[in-house]
Amino acid sequence: MLPGVVRQEMLHLALAGNILCSIGGTPTIYGDTLTPKHSVYMFYDKNVRLQLKAATKENVHMFMEVR
Repeated sequence: MLPGVVRQEMLHLALAGNILCSIGGTPTIYGDTLTPKHSVYMFYDKNVRLQLKAATKENVHMFMEVR
């Protein structure tokens, strides 16, 4: 099921990109302005601060808060 959803969304992205190009636009799907900056906050019942860190015993508390 998931591969089918991924295929459909990629088709939608391709079609939207083609339409944008046909009217003179340029598709932008990645880059510094579109990429989230870390650390970020995820909002569940409480704010969870996410940082890019290795999965070590010292950092496991951050991963446990997300579960």
